[in-house]
Amino acid sequence: SVHWHGLYAPSEVDGAMEEGTPMLAPGASARYTFAAKPSGTFWYHS
Repeated sequence: SVHWHGLYAPSEVDGAMEEGTPMLAPGASARYTFAAKPSGTFWYHS
């Protein structure tokens, strides 16, 4: 999963396990679909 800093992403795609985002199994993939707001340059990590 990916965790975003400063980007207002829905909790389902935020990647914060304490927020309830499910973990991906090894070798699995996921597609993140959301409107990135506000526009800009942000920090993220997995």
